[in-house]
Amino acid sequence: MRSRTSEPGEGGAPVQGKLDHEHRWMGLTWRFASREHCKKFAAAPERYAPQYTGYDALSVAGGALVEADPAVWTLHDDRLYLHRDRDAQAAWAADIPGNLARADAAWPALRAQVEAAPGEIVVHEDDLNPRIYRGALAKTPLLRGMIMLWDALGLGTRALMWSADVALGEDEDVSFSGPLGIGTMVVSLALGLGLFLLLPAAVAGGIENLLNIHSALVTNFVEGFIRLLLVIGYIWLIGRVPDIKRLFAYHGAEHKTINAYEAGADLTPQSVARFPLEHPRCGTGFLLVVVVVSVFVFAFLGHPDNLILRLGSRILLIPLVAGIAYEWIRFAAKHLDNALVRALIQPNLWLQKLTTREPGLDMLEVAICALQRVLVAEPNITPVVAEGAAAGAAESGAK
Repeated sequence: MRSRTSEPGEGGAPVQGKLDHEHRWMGLTWRFASREHCKKFAAAPERYAPQYTGYDALSVAGGALVEADPAVWTLHDDRLYLHRDRDAQAAWAADIPGNLARADAAWPALRAQVEAAPGEIVVHEDDLNPRIYRGALAKTPLLRGMIMLWDALGLGTRALMWSADVALGEDEDVSFSGPLGIGTMVVSLALGLGLFLLLPAAVAGGIENLLNIHSALVTNFVEGFIRLLLVIGYIWLIGRVPDIKRLFAYHGAEHKTINAYEAGADLTPQSVARFPLEHPRCGTGFLLVVVVVSVFVFAFLGHPDNLILRLGSRILLIPLVAGIAYEWIRFAAKHLDNALVRALIQPNLWLQKLTTREPGLDMLEVAICALQRVLVAEPNITPVVAEGAAAGAAESGAK
């Protein structure tokens, strides 16, 4: 993704553009120092934009695309031309008519290269439900976890469907936002419940009868162990699919970006890249906590002999198990400076090695863009991790 993040200011010095004054044009994100400048540009971008979309004008005249320095520029006939350095600026000024003619002749072919280049970040924004995230529900233990996790499931599903539509492009007569997406979600939920909830319960019941086990706690531990093996095996298996590997790399980019933000580091791909892939509030760790919590919750309720009743109780208790797991993740994130808490969440971090991959700089750029948009919409957000824990994460990532 290329973007223009500064504009010539008074006295010739570039002025840094702001995230909340953006305009999309020619496949680029243009940022401005004020809303007034942004509106003027949006009304007549050809008049104000640097020629050749901001590439070094002299290089364009020579048939090449070279990034320019926004601090080095020339105004000619009310048109702005950027240069890679002072030498290029002087060479451009030495023969402006000739350089213009050559650049204008070479630009159509170069422009086609720019427009065909992959990597443009497409941004979609939507408002969160304030009653869930800012109201009384957000302050009610257990209940907030159930509701927020259900909302997160919906948000994640919609995001995946939207990204699938973007990937398909306008030329494909398929949309994941309609019946196809709803059907996919229903089938996926049914398979997930059957594989990770009902199957372990049924197998554990069979082992209970085969070995004549009379302890509900032992049976539930067996069920939890089977469930954990299925979760780990499933994640490991799908992680071998190339497209899922790429998805896991974006997951790693998300973690690195959050770790960098919470450590107070610069949000640039090069800076973010040195941070660790693991994060204590990851959804992968949440899966492990759910498995452990379910063992104890189900144990308190015994192990009904009736298979239908047993399987039904597992489904009905999902909200309670999820709520308890959410409260633990929330508590642990606030007490990372405690040695016991760090030891207890270590298995969560180990499991994340299956769901993250080392991302490229372009993936980090996507994660940074997403976080920056959140920070624009929620300017009062502050890092929640203790400074010591964040510094430790930064140190381990750098190593």
